[in-house]
Amino acid sequence: MEEHKEHVYIVSWPKEPAQLEHQFKKGSPAEVQIRFEKDPANVAIQHWPRDPMNVDMNMLLSVRQPVPVCIRLCEPICAKSDYTISVNFLDRPIGSIFIKGMTKLFPCFESERPNPLCVDFRELKEGTVIRDSITQYGVKFSPVERDLKVVTHGEPEGVNKMIFPQEGVRIEFPYPVDKAWLRISSASPQPFHISVYAGSELLKTEDVTVEQGDVKVEVAQDDMTALVISGGKGIAALIEVCYIAF
Repeated sequence: MEEHKEHVYIVSWPKEPAQLEHQFKKGSPAEVQIRFEKDPANVAIQHWPRDPMNVDMNMLLSVRQPVPVCIRLCEPICAKSDYTISVNFLDRPIGSIFIKGMTKLFPCFESERPNPLCVDFRELKEGTVIRDSITQYGVKFSPVERDLKVVTHGEPEGVNKMIFPQEGVRIEFPYPVDKAWLRISSASPQPFHISVYAGSELLKTEDVTVEQGDVKVEVAQDDMTALVISGGKGIAALIEVCYIAF
């Protein structure tokens, strides 16, 4: 009688390559941006003087061969195994094999995670009023209703800050981020309301109370492209905004 073995082996794999299917949120197509790094695209338009100029353009893009995609894991992916293999002989059960375990695909950062990118208002002139919007190093600041203003009073003294009214300020990031920090100066403890967006979609809301002084508020949410902070009774100001995408 052959010696009993307590090991289970995978004796073969399917010949077909593994397939990976990725669906974007709610089935919407992925956004593709086309940029001309060095020279702009040139379009020549000709028309007869007697005819009005009419421009009607469609851009059609196609690939000649499959485009390789490299996916880098940021967090471990775990697959749990917990199943039973029944062994029958002459239609009668003679035993069972139980398999339990965990398969992990690790991220493996080759280097430390990147440091947060921070934007402040040191380059703006004190007294600057923002009625529409202003972009600082890729981050866009827009008033929700009333104007924003650059001031230096409040903690820390002499540092440029963006004071915002009760209705709040909208902050838009240059790309989707997972975490942001708002450094806020408040003359007294104040409640604030934070709305987090992915494009025009509201992802979540938070209510926080900021103590008096120079305080940092953390906002964490996947796919965050913008947030609105309101409240503060017009006596609160942004000192700095930091963000990171893991």
